[in-house]
Amino acid sequence: MLDGVEDIHDFHLWAISTGKSTLSCHIKSDTPFETLIKIDELCRKKYNLHHNTIQIEGFNDIKHAFKCANDIHDWYVK
Repeated sequence: MLDGVEDIHDFHLWAISTGKSTLSCHIKSDTPFETLIKIDELCRKKYNLHHNTIQIEGFNDIKHAFKCANDIHDWYVK
């Protein structure tokens, strides 16, 4: 896992056409903007994934933090 990434969930990867894949996911990070830059670069350069949707969730003490509204993954987080 990358530095700064606390959790990855709601991860979806699919082929949009032959040879072109994309992903969407939620990532929890204590350094949201730096993490988004690292993940975008990793997706493009290492995995050839473009046009991705990545929602960065911060921690409660971070200004402008997002929180996942989908609670289906909360059953295993205790």
